[in-house]
Amino acid sequence: MTDVPVGKDARLTANTVEAGPGQAKLTVVSPSGQPVPATVEPAPEGFTGKFVPQELGPHTVNVSYAEQPIPGSPFRVTASQVWFDYCDDALPQCFRLRIVQSIGVHGLYS
Repeated sequence: MTDVPVGKDARLTANTVEAGPGQAKLTVVSPSGQPVPATVEPAPEGFTGKFVPQELGPHTVNVSYAEQPIPGSPFRVTASQVWFDYCDDALPQCFRLRIVQSIGVHGLYS
């Protein structure tokens, strides 16, 4: 998970079957340094974490299990705007752009 839409659920799953017993913990910090509410729920093979970014930009996601960071944690996740409208007086209509990655545009919709 590297790019997520602002205002929508961002989910991650971890398989902890071979890790043994332990509690999962998820903390998320917004670009402005504020904590972002996050939840962790048990899943058949481990756990699922969820948060909803409210700010554009890079978020720091810390995931731990049994009080130890999981490999790769903390993760950097970028929250971006999924849709934006492009209007220009020189055009006969506005276009809606859907961002698939922070560096690309998927398509134009009128």
